[in-house]
Amino acid sequence: MEWDVATVINPKKNCDKGTIREIVSKHPEINELLAGGLTEGRIEYFVKTTNTKTRKKETENTQYLQISMMI
Repeated sequence: MEWDVATVINPKKNCDKGTIREIVSKHPEINELLAGGLTEGRIEYFVKTTNTKTRKKETENTQYLQISMMI
């Protein structure tokens, strides 16, 4: 299994807000973590599965996301 890793930096510090917006747009579950407050060094794991259906086939895509916070 391969992990798609996202490291979330402290949004209250001076940082690249565009990068954070891009990561959150792809993984909205990060908003929940940011709202609840991440603890530095704590790692959260998510498994995200999406299904796409077309006329010819149905595709399942699974992403393994590891999120940590650095200050």
